[in-house]
Amino acid sequence: MWLKYDPTSNNKPANASSLYFDIAGFKQQQNNIYNHESVQKLDISALSAQEEVSGTECVGLLIEHWKDVASSGDEFRKFGTGVFDPALSGQSKSFIDVDVKEAESIRIESQGTHGVRALIEAPMPAPPEPAKEISPAIPWEEDNKPDLGIDPFDNKGQFGGDQTAMQVWPDKRLFELPTEDSELYEFIRKHPGYENYSDEAIYALLSEIKMNGCSYVAIANIIFDQYKDDPGEFMKRFNIPMTAIGGDLNYKQLIVDFYLETHNKLYPDEMCGVISFYHYMDKFPNAKKKIDLISEMNVSGYDECAQALVELWKHGIKEIYCDEEDRTSKEQQLNRLSHYLRIHGCDEFEYKTFWTSRGDVERQKQINHDIQRAIDEGYTVEVSAEKFALLDEKGNVQYANVDGGHAMIVTRIMPNGLLEVSTWGERLYLDPINNNPDMSIDGFMAVKRKKKITPIEVNGNNMSKLEQFNKTLADPMSAEEMNEKILAANSNIFDMVGQYGADPGGPKAEFGNGINPEKRKEILNFIKRHQNYATCDEEGLNTVLDEIELYGYECIPEVNAIMYAYRGRPKEFENEYGYSMIREDGELNTNRLLVDYCLANGICTEDDLTSAPAAAQQRLDNFLKDKKAGASVKKLGDKPKYDELKKKVNDGYIVSFKANPYDLHNELGSGNSISASGQNADRLTVTRVKEKEDQLFYDVAHCGKQHRFDASFYESSDYYAIKVNI
Repeated sequence: MWLKYDPTSNNKPANASSLYFDIAGFKQQQNNIYNHESVQKLDISALSAQEEVSGTECVGLLIEHWKDVASSGDEFRKFGTGVFDPALSGQSKSFIDVDVKEAESIRIESQGTHGVRALIEAPMPAPPEPAKEISPAIPWEEDNKPDLGIDPFDNKGQFGGDQTAMQVWPDKRLFELPTEDSELYEFIRKHPGYENYSDEAIYALLSEIKMNGCSYVAIANIIFDQYKDDPGEFMKRFNIPMTAIGGDLNYKQLIVDFYLETHNKLYPDEMCGVISFYHYMDKFPNAKKKIDLISEMNVSGYDECAQALVELWKHGIKEIYCDEEDRTSKEQQLNRLSHYLRIHGCDEFEYKTFWTSRGDVERQKQINHDIQRAIDEGYTVEVSAEKFALLDEKGNVQYANVDGGHAMIVTRIMPNGLLEVSTWGERLYLDPINNNPDMSIDGFMAVKRKKKITPIEVNGNNMSKLEQFNKTLADPMSAEEMNEKILAANSNIFDMVGQYGADPGGPKAEFGNGINPEKRKEILNFIKRHQNYATCDEEGLNTVLDEIELYGYECIPEVNAIMYAYRGRPKEFENEYGYSMIREDGELNTNRLLVDYCLANGICTEDDLTSAPAAAQQRLDNFLKDKKAGASVKKLGDKPKYDELKKKVNDGYIVSFKANPYDLHNELGSGNSISASGQNADRLTVTRVKEKEDQLFYDVAHCGKQHRFDASFYESSDYYAIKVNI
């Protein structure tokens, strides 16, 4: 609420109902600032007209005359240490207090040489005006929040995030709405380890992001861009509103959240963990948390680095703390981003990298083509460069030399070959060819969120197509026949829809306590029908689910083989086993089959983890003895060659082997799978075999997901092939 100035007020210290302002003291403080300042120029006469005014009209004059203060007072605040007496901020704060407390006036009394005491006087105004005219600050901000959209790179609001906007104080600014920054300080204090951070400590943290946070801003831009069509899912995953109080995207909170989670850390089990560590070992040679395995091993090469990281993982270290980080390296950014996305339950992302060579015009043209194609396909593309110039849309140089590595988002390729980029909240242009002589581009990375389609959505899409096709038939199919065809089309355990193979943790995830009471009751009744489990109760059910999660991984390839044999034949499966092959949500019923298989053979215990083909054959024979299906298990060589494996896979066999799950990875770097069993070796299922430049790679199923295994590099053993015949 703004106060109305009463010109009859006697502006003297003795008058308790008026404002007395120590102009001489105030000007002295201004002079101190003026004499010590090297960056800005304050107009010392800015307050000269204030001797005859009181109340919040002072604020209006202050704003009107404060033209020469740049950057919203950021540098002004910097001179507070040893120069800007707290008295000055106290007087400024008093203006806000007048409005907050709805006082008619304020009295400020001198306290010696340096102190000033502000007293809000008790007199309250007459009955308040209607609420619509005196709405408090926060509701006003919410009610009048502009709609700036949720596309970071549209023409509304900022053009992407701005790291220079991060250095803010909570509720201490005269010229902007204070609420957003106050919320940011409280948001930071909600993070573990930051609960007791003072305003000064948080301000220092935000200053660090402002100075060196381009990669954090770039990551925030990537995430916002990938969720611009799905704000509800964004809120669900990150628990952060997509827009801030000012109406623009909630850059500050997302940037801070990512920073607090990943700053100065590497993740051995995440994407690019090995290569990140290997490339920058000289910068952080020692793994902390009281274990110094890296230096003890005298790591000098990529192989040794990979082994060292495995050892760290085995010692329970999932994070490596670094004294320093190369923030703009693609490997480190992907490593931190993959971790951040995974802990928020959004690990379904695709990644690409592009590399160029300065001066290679033809190569850059191809890179430009690839980048634009990636953008058109829905990727968000980031570029890192150093010692470069940036242009505005008219071709004028806006930044002559951006020194040091700097990360930006490429939003499109211009017809003249320039890269339109988002940086510091601006739309600027980078010339990748004709730029500063010593410019270097460190590479590009592209990130895309997989718009994951569920099995039930696939079924719906297929049904629509089938219904259209059915209308063209002379003898149309019945609804039951069409439904059977749809189910058959989505019954391959190794297709790219839904879960990829069985998961030992799947039964617990589906039937665990507190998840779905109806399903839990149903599976308990199902378990009671098995021999020796007639009296199973709730506690017994928990034990069954726990033991399958811990010890059922040995059975996974056998369950995969059974489910794979019935692909396209869901009706036969249901007739044989007494339950549907496909769940209500369209996923294959692998969890129920795994429970069924383990109970029929006796729950696997640690003493019963037998890997021999004969043990697998015995379990399969026992389970299938009353079924039409039969199974054969064949032992393979210690490390079979490409041709042998390829033939087995093509002949319909499920090839199984043992390997360390930490050695699973994707095409971009380090291991990205955690052993569900906690064992040093899990039994994996081969789904595809590849040979490239004398290297042997497998696509494998592990814990319900698809991974890659480099058989030429990592150790593996106990190979055998399983085939179930119907």
